[in-house]
Amino acid sequence: MSSKKTALTTDLVEKYVAENSILIDAIKQQLNSGKMKEAAQYQMKLQQNLIYLATIADVDPKNKKKKK
Repeated sequence: MSSKKTALTTDLVEKYVAENSILIDAIKQQLNSGKMKEAAQYQMKLQQNLIYLATIADVDPKNKKKKK
């Protein structure tokens, strides 16, 4: 059962990474077109995704380092 949870987490992380790549391309495209408002909307979504990924990385016990 633990491996299913890990696979789900991995799939979820991969989904966010792929979405972030698309968002970065969209941000660049909007900025190059002078559409700052639209770029800012994509940036907000990118920031939310990055915060979420950082949060789950902090919670993941595999990422905890042992204190000396």
